[in-house]
Amino acid sequence: MKLFCIHYGGGSQFSLVHLGKYLNSSIDTIYLEVPGRGKRIREALLTDLELMAEDIYRQVRPQLTNNE
Repeated sequence: MKLFCIHYGGGSQFSLVHLGKYLNSSIDTIYLEVPGRGKRIREALLTDLELMAEDIYRQVRPQLTNNE
């Protein structure tokens, strides 16, 4: 099972890494970030929700397989 985690507004993936210790080890936890936050701080900040959704989709899509 894969769990995709998106940080709260103004946060970053580092806001969520503590969650892993509370989850079953069989859960693959994947932390997503939008441009302008955390490791992607040098990218232009997105303020358009549609563009953020497209960006997140591009991050999630490669993680999915046909048998899931």
